[in-house]
Amino acid sequence: MAYPLLAALTALVHAGFVVFVVFGGLLIPWLPWVPWLHLPCAFYGVLIMVFNWRCPLTDLEIRLRRRAGQRVEWSEFLDRYLWSRLGLGGREWFIVPSLVVTMLLCNWLPYQRLL
Repeated sequence: MAYPLLAALTALVHAGFVVFVVFGGLLIPWLPWVPWLHLPCAFYGVLIMVFNWRCPLTDLEIRLRRRAGQRVEWSEFLDRYLWSRLGLGGREWFIVPSLVVTMLLCNWLPYQRLL
């Protein structure tokens, strides 16, 4: 009974990480220490997307769902929870550049003001 709950919690933490990577810089005016956490997370998030690496949180969620007896036929977090909901396969050429541009646009002004 604990495995489905742990899998859901892992997915929630993963979603929070993705949101933080894309929009985390917007917290700088209120939390001046955020760049020390956001910059490494954003760098890692971009590397995962650009080089198509597997995220450890995705692997953990898959393991937990299998331990719970759930059938898991998917691989990547964003493919499962975001792209499929938008009718995308997750491997379209414009996805990675769009995410990187969105991240840069959302974080440009807060970091510019910080510097």
